[in-house]
Amino acid sequence: RGMRGIKIHPSLHGYPANGANFSPMWEFAQEKGLPVLAHSWAGDGNCSPTVLGKVAEQYPSVTIILGHSGGTISGYYESIEVAKKRENIFLETCCSTVIYGIIEMLVNKVGADRILFGSDMPFVNANAQIGKILYAKISDEDKRKILGLNMARVLGL
Repeated sequence: RGMRGIKIHPSLHGYPANGANFSPMWEFAQEKGLPVLAHSWAGDGNCSPTVLGKVAEQYPSVTIILGHSGGTISGYYESIEVAKKRENIFLETCCSTVIYGIIEMLVNKVGADRILFGSDMPFVNANAQIGKILYAKISDEDKRKILGLNMARVLGL
């Protein structure tokens, strides 16, 4: 029916992303070649970037998108470290706060090819989410990648 990916929110589920009950979902994603977008937040034992990094190691052919890239300053750094170790980790840009220079940092540390635009609409104002990409001090080509080309590649479009 056109499904192209899976979204999980381990924090709301109250269950760790690397818990046994999620194994069938990870196996399904691996079998079908589906990316998984997972809410990630630093300090949350259910969905910290480190927890999701362990999943990425266990399922290396699954593209795992860290929603919010860890969500806090420490979460961004943790997400960067996880992404450096696992090629199947992608970082997603939405967050309820806009931190000056964060997009530049993600691009410089991980590379624009593994950064994905996210809006978190309707919970977060899309203007700020788009603006932090458009006004980032990165190349126009990197902006195009982040705003859609990378996701098209992930989805095989």
